[in-house]
Amino acid sequence: MKILIINKFFFPFGGTERYMFSLIDLLESRGHETVPFAMEHPENVISEYSKYFVSSVDLSRPKISRATLKAAGRVIYSFEAARKLRRLIRDTKPDLAHLQNIYHQLSPSVLKVLKEEGIPTVQTIHDYAYLSPSYGLFDHGAVCERVKPRKYYRAVLHKCVKNSAMASALDAFAYRVHATLGLDERLVGRLIAPSEFVKNKFAEWGKNVFRMEVLPHFIDADRYEPEYAPGAEIAYVGRLSEEKGIGVLLAAMEKIPEVRLKVIGAGPMEKQLKDFCELAGLKNVRFLGRLRHTEVMDEIARSRFVVVPSLFYEPFGYLPIEAACLGKTVVASRVGGLPEIVADNETGLLVPPGDAKTLASTIAALAADEPKIRAMGRGARAQAETRFRPDDYYKKLMEIYESVSSGTKPMRKE
Repeated sequence: MKILIINKFFFPFGGTERYMFSLIDLLESRGHETVPFAMEHPENVISEYSKYFVSSVDLSRPKISRATLKAAGRVIYSFEAARKLRRLIRDTKPDLAHLQNIYHQLSPSVLKVLKEEGIPTVQTIHDYAYLSPSYGLFDHGAVCERVKPRKYYRAVLHKCVKNSAMASALDAFAYRVHATLGLDERLVGRLIAPSEFVKNKFAEWGKNVFRMEVLPHFIDADRYEPEYAPGAEIAYVGRLSEEKGIGVLLAAMEKIPEVRLKVIGAGPMEKQLKDFCELAGLKNVRFLGRLRHTEVMDEIARSRFVVVPSLFYEPFGYLPIEAACLGKTVVASRVGGLPEIVADNETGLLVPPGDAKTLASTIAALAADEPKIRAMGRGARAQAETRFRPDDYYKKLMEIYESVSSGTKPMRKE
């Protein structure tokens, strides 16, 4: 089978891309051919299909300019993406398309082209872009569901997108256009939710989840050598941004100077977080910056345990299962899909999101309990070996592919 893989980025940007490249490896190891379609970027993985990629656009800093107005048009409907994808389809003749994230750089124009060209489509859901302009359902320091259901103007009133009236207005307008023209998930044959939480959230927002299958991400535990001996430091790995809860974690570290933390990653809050540590005199926190994935895995293997202090609705959470493969337990927020991965007091510990005091006491107690760290690390590794097996994922994925390719309607679950 020749499978078109569509995602706005084609380099290791975040969890979505880690999943995407793992998916490509999985499919190609089973004899399938994959064809990528993405945006041009200097960090892109080399591909023979890069000539079909759409031109790069930076939407990170909205401001009034000719380039911004041009980018705004692409968010609503990218004629370039539509044209290049159509040419790619006709040149390569794929059997099926598996989409990841297409907003905003590619736009739903790709959905229309796939429909017109008769390509069966599957999409893995990595965020809440089909629900709200604030596609993380998070803004101004808290979970945000103000636009529910489809009250997009509220995003503008509250500056829900990047705390910018202009960015919020653009996205709200784009969502209204997409909803009116049907340029949304209704054009996708099957949707894959990585957690029950995501499926339930879509249903809660009034979306038809009849075509949505829950299929957690996979990982090949055999590629990881577990290290059950606890290291000296606990670890945070991820983007340095508010929704990830890193600010709450540093507030917790201020209360437990006997515990040492290493922070791995970069992001918009980096300077603010370093300034906080300096002003608060935190000597138990060190920043390692952005590292290559192999280096990150080495740092996790040398850690005592990992902390995932998220404040927003994590759709899944790749980090906890990567840590599990390395024999490391996790302290995680009880939010989003994380409780479906971290079994409280078995493979890790769950805490209320945003509660620095409880987070501090939980970290301190676990850091001092080496037998518990080892026991839960072994439990986490055992779960990773059985629950997230690539073979099981592949079998279920092929059933979804065959269903959408044959036009078979999904069975209703009682």
